[in-house]
Amino acid sequence: MQCERCTKKKATIFYRENISGRVRALRLCSDCADILEQAGELEDMCDPLSGTLFPLFPAEGGKFQLPFRRISVASSRGTVKKCPLCEMTFGEICDGGLLGCSQCYTVFAEEMGEVVTGTHGGAEHRGRISAGHQSRLERLEKLKSLRTRLREAVAAEAFEIAAELRDEIRSLEALI
Repeated sequence: MQCERCTKKKATIFYRENISGRVRALRLCSDCADILEQAGELEDMCDPLSGTLFPLFPAEGGKFQLPFRRISVASSRGTVKKCPLCEMTFGEICDGGLLGCSQCYTVFAEEMGEVVTGTHGGAEHRGRISAGHQSRLERLEKLKSLRTRLREAVAAEAFEIAAELRDEIRSLEALI
């Protein structure tokens, strides 16, 4: 898909706005999007920490970029925080759009949480889930309730009820 403005480069940004029912959609390369954004023709749709539009389509190589360019993350000593395993900084992650290793998730958890919250409006899933996952969540909730009731029964020395609850917990755990 080519850029609608220059028709020379690959479109990596899809911009769509709906103002009072008037819809405008553009497919742009990153250079044309930057030019239009600086000219004030495009509204920045990203996280407020960002300085650019984010691509809704994969960038070169089929990798999705993170919705911001660079956020400076410094520790209290003034040095830039790095992952101890791959030695990537958060700035490099922002520039490349990919985390360096599995350790980066732990090291940059706070920063990534801010990005997810800023981009999606929250860090918890809110929406539809599959029926299988829904039933699993219901079983886990029931298991939690049964364990609470078991503790209460043991504390009250109601051992017959506690034995029944224990058996029900074991059968429910076998399903999970």
